[in-house]
Amino acid sequence: HSFLALLILIPIYVIFILDLYWNLFDIFTVVETGSYYFTIPTCAIAILFIVCFGLTYTEDIPQYGIKASLWMVPLIIALGFFFYTLMFGLSLEPFKFQFANGKGYLNLVILILTVLSGSLSGMTIKKEINKRKEISSPR
Repeated sequence: HSFLALLILIPIYVIFILDLYWNLFDIFTVVETGSYYFTIPTCAIAILFIVCFGLTYTEDIPQYGIKASLWMVPLIIALGFFFYTLMFGLSLEPFKFQFANGKGYLNLVILILTVLSGSLSGMTIKKEINKRKEISSPR
């Protein structure tokens, strides 16, 4: 049971680390009003986690799901460059923000950690469910 609690705490820990970087929610507003709300970055990270979880959970061989999930990181970065070009025209600014800045590398690390935590959670939960099915089913 402690292992399953750890699986629940991993995404919460990732969201806490992301909150330190992206300010996913305004703590002062939460204290003053007593209402908690998610912002757009929180939803994006939660969706990325759920998608990576689903990709790995549905695969018979978990390594294929992890590999497919890891390919989402360069795709997300490339789509970011593409949409920046559509909105503001061709510029080197997004490359400077992503690769010549510490926050850009922190963004990459956060994306990779989110993808890996979602994938590893999906793999672990599927293994746990399969193990419980084998134990409970009489042969």
